[in-house]
Amino acid sequence: MGILALLAGLLAAASAAALVFWKLAFQLEGPGIEEEFTLSGLWGQYLICDGKGLPHCRLHCKFGSLTLVSEPDSVFEDDLRQIPVRWEGDEFRFEVGHEGKPREVFWLRRNRTGSSNSQSGDGGVL
Repeated sequence: MGILALLAGLLAAASAAALVFWKLAFQLEGPGIEEEFTLSGLWGQYLICDGKGLPHCRLHCKFGSLTLVSEPDSVFEDDLRQIPVRWEGDEFRFEVGHEGKPREVFWLRRNRTGSSNSQSGDGGVL
């Protein structure tokens, strides 16, 4: 009985560690931007800026579910402030821009291969 309890404990610890280290890899393309980054699949966010470095929105991940949330002076299509990521295959297209200015088109893609030069999201500070 003791060995079974030990094995169950080891399995539970391995499962918890897998969740903590669960990373999702992405590619982002937009005007003047081509980036690769990872996010914690458990809880994380990544700041998306325009080609001049001004913040547009944040990609939030919570338990593997992705949502884009605009910065205070930016909006998405139809003047929305928040949109869920809905994949079409391995990519998601969205438009975002500063209020009163034209919107820019971005492509978020799942990165199946990953890269050693990927940037990392903040891993959960919201």
